[in-house]
Amino acid sequence: MISVTLYTRAGCQLCDQAKADLEALQEVVPHKLAVIDIDSDPGLRDMFALDIPVIEAGPYRLKAPF
Repeated sequence: MISVTLYTRAGCQLCDQAKADLEALQEVVPHKLAVIDIDSDPGLRDMFALDIPVIEAGPYRLKAPF
């Protein structure tokens, strides 16, 4: 099973939509979804502040818009 990480933050509508899309995709492409709030870690906040939502799956990193 593939692991997918969604970097997000509170109040981000694009992040909420990305999470809903990934959850809907579960039926077609099973995956383990980890949702990480970038505001919980200063390093992540610095790295992704202007790019969220960001999805990582395997070696791939996708920035919005998807």
